Amino acid sequence: MKILLKYTTLTTTLLFIFCLFNIVLSTEKVSAKPDKCEQIRQVRRLAFQENLDGQNLATLEALFCGRNRDNRPIYSEINLPPNNASKDCIDLTVMKRLAHMTTRNSNLVGMIKGQQQVTCKLSQQHSSFDWANGEQAKWGSTWYYPNGKNARWSSTWYYPNGEQAKWGSTWYYPNGKQAKWGSTWYYPNGNRASSNSLLGWACGVVGTKECISATERLNQTKGFWYELEIIELSWKAYQITQSR
Repeated sequence: MKILLKYTTLTTTLLFIFCLFNIVLSTEKVSAKPDKCEQIRQVRRLAFQENLDGQNLATLEALFCGRNRDNRPIYSEINLPPNNASKDCIDLTVMKRLAHMTTRNSNLVGMIKGQQQVTCKLSQQHSSFDWANGEQAKWGSTWYYPNGKNARWSSTWYYPNGEQAKWGSTWYYPNGKQAKWGSTWYYPNGNRASSNSLLGWACGVVGTKECISATERLNQTKGFWYELEIIELSWKAYQITQSR
C-alpha cells in the first residue's frame, strides 16, 4: 500500500513538472497568452489538490493573466486611501506617490510601499516609529523618508530630493518650479498653463493608454488628490520630453 502511495505521488509530481515545463517553453508566444493563462490555472488547481508548492505558478498567473479568477487585480497598489483610512495610511500614501515621482531608489520606494500596505490594511496609527534601515520614519506629526529627508512638516510636503512639493495651497514640481498657485497652473518648465491645456499636453506625450488611465482616476477624485494626479502626469510627460 505504501509503495502504491509513493508511486501515485511521484506520478502526480512528474505530471506537475511536465505541465509547468511546457508552459515555460511557450512563454514567447504572445498570441497564445489567453490559452497559456488557462493552462496555468489548470496546473495551479492540480498543484493545490496535491499540496504542492504553487508560489511560482502564482507568479506566472500574474504575468499571463493579470487578474485572478475573481477578476480582481492580483497585485493591487493603494493610490487612494480608503474612506475609513487612518491618518498614517493617508500620509504614507502621499509619501509613496511623491517618492515614486522623484527617485529611482527602489529600496526607498519599496520601504514606503511596504509600510503603506501594512498600515492601510491593518488601519494602524503610530505616534513614532523607524524605518527598517534605522532612520526615523515618524515623530509626532512629522514624517521623514528612509533617506533621512523631511517628508512632511506641519502642512508642508516635500519630495525625497529635498524640494518642496506643497506649501499651503501651492504645489511645486520636483525640479522646484511652481506647479499650481491659486487657480493658475504651470508647466514643469515654468510657463503658465490652464489645467485643461496642461492635461492636453501631458496626454499627448505619455500616450493614449496612460492618458485614459489618468483621466479615469481624475473622474474619481477631487481637491488634493485631483491636483496630485495632474502633477504626477505632467511630471511624467516632462521626464519623457527631457529624455528625448
